[in-house]
Amino acid sequence: MRDLKWSDSISQRGALAIGGLEVKTARLLLSPWSDEYLDDLVRIYADPEVMRYVTYGRPLSRKWCAEYSDKLRRLWEEYG
Repeated sequence: MRDLKWSDSISQRGALAIGGLEVKTARLLLSPWSDEYLDDLVRIYADPEVMRYVTYGRPLSRKWCAEYSDKLRRLWEEYG
């Protein structure tokens, strides 16, 4: 059995955009964090049903989500 290389995985399942560090397969897209995701993050973290598994049902504020979004973006920029 031969070892699979990253290029084999890309050609068979998706693409890699080196400049934007984006990984795409038939079922998944990994891309850098963006401020455009903030509204969706707020909607998810404001839902008590979702958050019951994370914060015992305590929704998180838009302010908290904005600060977290900034942190995610900085971490992506620093570590990829």
